[in-house]
Amino acid sequence: MEEAWTTFRENISKIVEENVPERIAKGKTKYYQTPWMNSQTKEAIRRKKKAWRKLIYCPNTYNHYIYRKVRNEASSAVKLAKKEHEQSIAKNIKKDPKSFWRYVKSKTKIKESIPNLNSTDNMAVDDLIGKTTLLNNYFVSVFTKEDLTVLPTFEERNYSTTLNEIHFQEEEVLKHLKCLNPTKSQGVDEIHPKLLKETAENICKPLTLLCQKSINEGKLPNDWKLANVTAIHKKGNKSDPSNYRPISLTSISCKIMEKIIRDRIVTHMDENKLFTPHQFGFRKGHSCTTQLIEVMDAWTKLLDEKSDVDIIYFDFQKAFDKVPHFRLLKKLSAYGIKGKTLTWIKEFLTDRKQRVILNGKYSPWDNITSGIPQGSVLGPILFLIYINDLPEVVSNPVKLFADDTKLYGSSNDQEDHRKIQQDINNLISWSHSWQLTFNKDKCKHLHLGRAILPDDYSLSEQVIGKIEYETDLGVQIDNQLKFQIHINTAVKKANRMLGVIKRNFKHLDKDSFLHLYKSLVRPHLEYASCAWYTLYKKDAMAIENTQRRATKLIYGIQHLSYSERLLNLGLPSLEYRRIRADVIQVYKYINNLDEMSKPLFVKSQENRTRGNSQKLVKSHCRLDVRKNCFTNRVINIWNSLPDNVVTANTLNSFKSKLNNHWKGQPLKFEPTCLTPHSEHQRLSRNTGTDLESRQTR
Repeated sequence: MEEAWTTFRENISKIVEENVPERIAKGKTKYYQTPWMNSQTKEAIRRKKKAWRKLIYCPNTYNHYIYRKVRNEASSAVKLAKKEHEQSIAKNIKKDPKSFWRYVKSKTKIKESIPNLNSTDNMAVDDLIGKTTLLNNYFVSVFTKEDLTVLPTFEERNYSTTLNEIHFQEEEVLKHLKCLNPTKSQGVDEIHPKLLKETAENICKPLTLLCQKSINEGKLPNDWKLANVTAIHKKGNKSDPSNYRPISLTSISCKIMEKIIRDRIVTHMDENKLFTPHQFGFRKGHSCTTQLIEVMDAWTKLLDEKSDVDIIYFDFQKAFDKVPHFRLLKKLSAYGIKGKTLTWIKEFLTDRKQRVILNGKYSPWDNITSGIPQGSVLGPILFLIYINDLPEVVSNPVKLFADDTKLYGSSNDQEDHRKIQQDINNLISWSHSWQLTFNKDKCKHLHLGRAILPDDYSLSEQVIGKIEYETDLGVQIDNQLKFQIHINTAVKKANRMLGVIKRNFKHLDKDSFLHLYKSLVRPHLEYASCAWYTLYKKDAMAIENTQRRATKLIYGIQHLSYSERLLNLGLPSLEYRRIRADVIQVYKYINNLDEMSKPLFVKSQENRTRGNSQKLVKSHCRLDVRKNCFTNRVINIWNSLPDNVVTANTLNSFKSKLNNHWKGQPLKFEPTCLTPHSEHQRLSRNTGTDLESRQTR
């Protein structure tokens, strides 16, 4: 296997030597290194300098006239070059976001380098090699030594087929090669993804043979087991090595093979219905939004039934780095992943090495004794399988997004409290058996309901800390479910990004603004909007005011009213877009594009001809939090849509028909939250088809 890989790598190197020209970078002044500089601008600046030298050597009226002329031409050329560069960045913001941030950083004095790090004896480490060594030592220190004396039992799961062998097809390898992102970093083998992508037609056959040989023999080249690790700061003190996350940069060739193996494993798990329905991470038809919708539906339903709710948020300590390999392989086998596939995965996980890279300097190599490489393709799906049985040990509902875990249940009496505490104890027992420990200080208890002094819960004899709100998959969940904290946070993030655009882009035209605003600002205001709501009019106004201020950045339309600016830009109000997002999400659920662990809607059995054939039943609600929950507030709007819209064959067709049906709605460009003296009615109480009448509180 090693010989075959060496031949492949040498041939790639030969292609590079013969076809990729080398160029020695010439020293340039800082001014000429600016990203917007082009040949026309350089020539204009050269002429200006020449005219200046001539004026200094021979000062007269004619030379002064010539200098002023070419100086103005150079200024115009610089201004035009900057404008074109900014427009190019804005146009390609989705394809190449790195260019945007490079441009922003080039105009600021903020340095992103890692500062001096504190060693274990509180000594400051300032040299690069010392920093890399210190970081690598910390990353390696979190690995665990697996206890092989007593392996926990894990029963064979029910499956109709096994995944023993994998056959690689050239077409599949070619597809993945062509889909490579050329801006990604290369691995230790120094084969760049751009090179693989551009030579895909030529190398797909030898790479296919290499992958097939690897799976058949159950062996990997040594280069595929090596990783350059980059340290990404999470939060907290930048001088503390524990506040950095390791991201492994591995061989791109190996990642192609990983993608195909991952796809086969996912297909096997899905076809045999082996994934727990409570896992929402890294799975098709599942997302942060779908999980938040489900838990919000469950929590508001319990509250509406006069029940309090206790939510326990669990935090695994370095979960990906601590997965013990033998236990993982045991679970893979129990899920029907056997034979050559299992042998290859075992080889993939064992005898790996890593080193930290920082500004071209490397730490010494160190062994990886546990865990799944963060940054690998296969890693996330292996972790999902390892944690897949966790919901089986509890009686109350538990929801997972990769390693993010939350347990919840009704909390009305001592029996409810006992059940939740027993579930916590069961999770502790599970974590000990499978060697994934909880970070006790980061596990939290959020109480929803009327209790002034909710009961305490303990985690290994330590009381779980109570909180008033928690950031749950990017949404701030507060103990009253009002979402004002989340809305304020989202508005601050959006305004901060708007400030970045305003300070760094001085030549914003309509198209450039729309590209930047839609990609960088609006997502903060709309993230998981189906899962939360604006309970008060002031919250809806705060969100809409961000877009109102943003539209004033465009020269030539500042004098227009907000509604006129929206119409001029073809930019719908955020209030309208939230309603539209709700309806689209219902379509996804009804047509199984997004999956549910339990039914969220009940189809109506009535035979009325008015409306559509996909009507949903709306239940009676007692509390405002239940009335405004997604599963209730969207019913009237959905039921009012015509049949030809709700029965669209595809999602794109549904969106197109929905846009056409609502094209004349005043709310599209006239948000009710900014309308003076508007009637403060709740969205959930409206039943008409005119969205203009649906006003926020």
